[in-house]
Amino acid sequence: MGHAVLGSMFQSVGSGDVGPTLERPQFTKPLIRYPEPSTRTYRSIFGDFSLPRYRYGKASSQKALAIPFDEQVGLPANRFSLLLESWVSQLSTSETFRDTTYSWWGGCEQDWKFLWWGDSVLSCIGHAKE
Repeated sequence: MGHAVLGSMFQSVGSGDVGPTLERPQFTKPLIRYPEPSTRTYRSIFGDFSLPRYRYGKASSQKALAIPFDEQVGLPANRFSLLLESWVSQLSTSETFRDTTYSWWGGCEQDWKFLWWGDSVLSCIGHAKE
């Protein structure tokens, strides 16, 4: 349900297209809209979102100087939500990596080096549910 609600909010904001140019007080000339929207991945506690958004800058070959969608929604600079970053930070600073992965996967007995590999993770999850 959280994924659907957050996805609806992202859709209601749109792509951040505010026209062919964007005026900003810190720049003497208007910024131009890059021809195509770029897609950004955003990872939240509700799952991943692929967010197409328009960027503005001095030239399309240069780094974007403004991304209205990101600013309006308040997205962090990296792809992880602030809450998800906080959770990971709390887990990684309060416990060892082994203890963190052990508790994260429901307390199943697996070698911590292999928890991130597909078969081990799936078998670990299967044992935790039994």
